[in-house]
Amino acid sequence: MKSITCAFFIIGVTLAAFASSCAVPPEWIARSNSGRLAYTTVQPRDVRYYPALGNGYLGQQFEDPYLYMAGVYLGNGLIANGAVRARIPNRIFASPQIGIFASALDLETATFQVIYCDPAAPNISVTSTTYAHRSIRSLWITEMSLSNAANVASTVSVSDRSPTGSPDLNSTLQTAQEYSYMVGNVKKPEVKTVAPSHFAVVSTKVPKSVFLAPGSTQTIYLIAAMRSSIDSSNPLQDAITDFQAAQSAPTKLLPLHMASWAELWRGRVEIAGNPSLALKVNSSLYALYSSIRDDLPWAPSPGGLTPGYSGNVFWDSDLWIMPAILPFHPNLSRVCVDYRVDRIGPAQKRAIAFGFRGAFFPWQSAFSGEEVDWFPVFNYLEQHIGADVAVSAKLQLLASGDAEWMKTRMWPLVSGIADFWCSRVKRNHTRSLQYELDGVVPPDEFAVGFPLYSGVKNSVYTNGAAKEAIRTAIRVAQLLKKPVPAEWTDVAQNLHLPTKDNPPHHPEYDGFPAGNTYFQQYVKQADVVLLQYPIELDEALANNTFRLGDLKFYEPYMSPNGPAMTWSALSLLWLDMGDATLAAKYLAQAEQNILPPFAVWSEVIDPSNPGFDAGILNFITGAGGYIQTIVNGYSGLRYRWGPNGSVMATLKPTLLPQTTSVIWRGIHLAGSSFDISVSGQSVTVALTTQGNVPLQYQISNGPVLPFSTVSPITTSVGTQINLFASPF
Repeated sequence: MKSITCAFFIIGVTLAAFASSCAVPPEWIARSNSGRLAYTTVQPRDVRYYPALGNGYLGQQFEDPYLYMAGVYLGNGLIANGAVRARIPNRIFASPQIGIFASALDLETATFQVIYCDPAAPNISVTSTTYAHRSIRSLWITEMSLSNAANVASTVSVSDRSPTGSPDLNSTLQTAQEYSYMVGNVKKPEVKTVAPSHFAVVSTKVPKSVFLAPGSTQTIYLIAAMRSSIDSSNPLQDAITDFQAAQSAPTKLLPLHMASWAELWRGRVEIAGNPSLALKVNSSLYALYSSIRDDLPWAPSPGGLTPGYSGNVFWDSDLWIMPAILPFHPNLSRVCVDYRVDRIGPAQKRAIAFGFRGAFFPWQSAFSGEEVDWFPVFNYLEQHIGADVAVSAKLQLLASGDAEWMKTRMWPLVSGIADFWCSRVKRNHTRSLQYELDGVVPPDEFAVGFPLYSGVKNSVYTNGAAKEAIRTAIRVAQLLKKPVPAEWTDVAQNLHLPTKDNPPHHPEYDGFPAGNTYFQQYVKQADVVLLQYPIELDEALANNTFRLGDLKFYEPYMSPNGPAMTWSALSLLWLDMGDATLAAKYLAQAEQNILPPFAVWSEVIDPSNPGFDAGILNFITGAGGYIQTIVNGYSGLRYRWGPNGSVMATLKPTLLPQTTSVIWRGIHLAGSSFDISVSGQSVTVALTTQGNVPLQYQISNGPVLPFSTVSPITTSVGTQINLFASPF
C-alpha cells in the first residue's frame, strides 16, 4: 500500500484489479430491502425531491450550494421584522466531471452517497459520501473515493461549484497555505434588538483534478468547518481549530459520525414483514433526528435546517416534532422546550405591548424570540401557540420526571403562559359567567373569520388547550408547593367549551363554518380532534359519544390538500376508538406525502398541484405527526399524571398494518428505558435500563407490581399496561 498526502488529503492509494463499477452495490439493495436505505438510478428532475442532511447545527438540502446554520438569520422584512435563514456558501460544493449513475440516502449513517460512472467508460468511477458530522457539529464533509480499474493512468477532473459569496452576507474570501477561509456577517440583523450574526467557514481547497494510477483507488477528503457568533466569541479561530483537528485524522471522521448515529438509533422502531413501511418510519425518524441536537437549545423549523418557511420556529416544534422525539430521546426533545424558556423575556415584553400579562409567544420566531413574520398582522391571532408550548412542557416533565428542570426551567414558562391566558379571556355575563376568547385563529388556518382576518370566537381547540395550559401550571405549582392564584383555578374551570347535540360534537368555534367562508368552508387541518390527542383535555376524553362525534363530523370538512398531520392524527384517534380499519386507511393517506425516491416528506401530496397552500418539502412536521401515530398510536403510549403525584406511561400495543412483528426500542420514563414488542397476539415489555427512580407496572386493573430488568411484562394485544414512577 502506498499513501500520499497533499492539500486536499488524498490518502490510501491501493493497487488492485477492479470490475466494472457502473452497478448498484449489493449492500444498497440489501439495506433498501430492510428499509434502512433509499436509492435510485434515476435522479429527480426537481432538486426539492433530494433529501436534507443535517446535524442540528448545520443543514442543507442536497444540491443546494448553500449551507444553513442554527440561529443565523438575515433580516429581510419590508413592513415588519421578517427573518430568513442566511445562505452561507458551501465551500466544498464539488463533484467529479462524470455523470451520476446512482445515489442513495443511508438512513442509518445519515450520509448521502453518489456513484459517478459513465457506462461507456466504466473503468473509472467515483463514489462521494456527504454528511454533517454528528459529534463534531461544525463539520460538513464530502469524501470522494476514486477508482481506476484500467491498466492505464487516468485523470479525473473535479468541478468546483462552491459559491464565492452570498446575497445575504458581507463576506471576504481568502486563502492560506492549507485551507481557504471566508469570514463575514449577515447584511441585516433579524431584528433591531440583536447584532448581525458573524460567521467563518474554513475549508479544504478543492482540487481541479485527481490523477489515478493504473488499477488504483484514492480517497480525497473535502472538509468545511463552520462557526458563528451564536456559539463562538471568535468564529474564525474556532473554525480553524476544528478544521485542523479534522484534517489531522480524516479517516476517523466517518466512523466517529457513524458511532454517534448508532447511539441515536437506539431509539427506533423495528418492523418485520413490511419493508416499505420500515423505510417510511426510518426516513421519518431520520428527518427528525437530523434536525436537532442536545448541546444546542434550538427548536426545529417545519423544514428542519433547510430554508423552508424561512427556517423560523412555529407551533410545529411544540406539538408535532417534540412529542415524536420525546419517547426515544427526552434529552433531545427538551431542547424544544428550552428554546421557549430562553425566550420568555421577549414573550413577556410582547404581552405588555399588547396589553396582557404573562408570556405571549409569537407565531413565528427565530434567534431573538421576537415576532419575525413578514406580515405579522396575518398571524397575530394564532395565539394558541402559547398553550401548545405549555402542553409540550407538560409532556417533557411527564416523560423525564426531571424535578430540577421543573423547578428552574418549566415553572417560569408555564406560570407565564397561565398568566397570559387569564389576562386574555373575557367573562360573558350572559353565559353562566363563563370565560370566552374572541378574535383568534385556531390550528385550522382557514378559519380566519368574516370579514377577512377578524378571527373567530370560542375556538374550541384554543379554549381547550388554554385550559390544559393553565391546569399544567396549577399542577406544577402544587408539586413545587407554591400558592395557586385563584384566577387560574377560576379560568381553567370556567373557560367555555362549545358543544352541540345533533349530532353530538364540539363546533370548531361559534357559528362554524361561517369563519371559513374564504376557503369554501373547508377545514385546513386537524383541529378539534387534537383536544383528544395530544392535548388530552379531560373534557374531550370524558365522553366517547362526543369523541366519536368529532371524528365523524369533521371528516367531510377536511381539505383534501391539507397537510399530512391531519391523516396521522385521525389514524391515531381511530385506533383509540378501536377501529383498526379506519386507522390503517388514514395512515396510508398520510403516507401519500412521503415522496420517492428518497422518502422525503412533503407538506402536500403533490407539490406541483398544491391547492390552497404550496407548502414545503423536507417537511419534518409531517414526519413528527406520522411518528406519533406509529409510536403513540400503535403502541398506545401516553404520558400522563399518575396517582399521588406520580407520572405514568400507559401502553396498549398492537401490530402495525401488514407486519408480522414490531419492536419499539428505547422508550423512556423517568430515567429508565424499555422495549415494547408485539408478535402475533403476544406483547412483551422489557425494562432495558433502570434509572434512579424505581418503576412499577399494572396490567389492566390488576395489582401494581415492581418492574425490573429480570422480569419482562407479558400479556396479549389489546390489553392496557400502566407503568408508574414517583420522581417528585
